Amino acid sequence: MARTIKAILVDVMKETSKVVEIETELEAYYKALDCDCIDIVTRRIGRKTFSIVCDDEGIYRQPKISAIDNLGNVMLMGSLLICNRKGPELDSLTDDDIKYIKERIVDQGTRMYPKGYPMVMQCAYA
Repeated sequence: MARTIKAILVDVMKETSKVVEIETELEAYYKALDCDCIDIVTRRIGRKTFSIVCDDEGIYRQPKISAIDNLGNVMLMGSLLICNRKGPELDSLTDDDIKYIKERIVDQGTRMYPKGYPMVMQCAYA
């Protein structure tokens, strides 16, 4: 039975980032990320570790960077759903986690998209 968690959706195609309530089921992830294939990875954002549901097709469609490390290297492409993990299950972000992550989401331009859009900074392998 699916339950609802609180997460941050970084939608690079709509160029938005927001807190969402989402059911913990594949179809909900596909719909939120507007894709047919996902990957769930563990990454550090700053000093904290989070689980991130990624649009695994993000690099093949209209590629847009969604997360970079401290040196500006690309870490993730396509839209992201950032949450916590409790054992094998994805879990809600706390209010402190949301504040922490929002401080690390910055409108950043690229050569292909100079206007800028929300991108996660300080993202690194966990």
